Amino acid sequence: MNRNEGQGTEYLNVDLDVIARHDLQPFVAALGRAVTVLYVGPHLGRDYLASLEVAGVTKSPEKTITRLVSLIRGLRPDIRRLWKNATVRDLDVGIQAGRDAGTFRLPLSSTILRAAADIDARLVVTVYGAGVRDLPVRRPTRPLQRTVKLHPAGRSRARS
Repeated sequence: MNRNEGQGTEYLNVDLDVIARHDLQPFVAALGRAVTVLYVGPHLGRDYLASLEVAGVTKSPEKTITRLVSLIRGLRPDIRRLWKNATVRDLDVGIQAGRDAGTFRLPLSSTILRAAADIDARLVVTVYGAGVRDLPVRRPTRPLQRTVKLHPAGRSRARS
């Protein structure tokens, strides 16, 4: 029996995902033991990806984002340039969907939104489907992300 079976939707963690045209090893090394490296290396041909989490346990996305923002703000100027030159700087909030039909809210304060904007990071929300709990791994490496655009008539249309 899966340990999460029968549970509702829950917050997982916030990943810091960085994509750049340059090697991100110096960036990751500068963050040191404050982060757990999920992946660092080549990405889709000529880009590089660093996918990181705050080391240790954090209980809320606000605390996790605050810690990640603090780490970025504390970088030396040369390493901060690597961050600024990246093509993608995402704070990716992971949510595990439950099997129940209930609603799940995860409010983020305007202070957190400003902090993310101040370091030129996007805030991304990734919801992992309920069936993902049954896989032997914690979660997929790169989940499908969908963008919803509102059309003039007020209807939305999802794109993959």
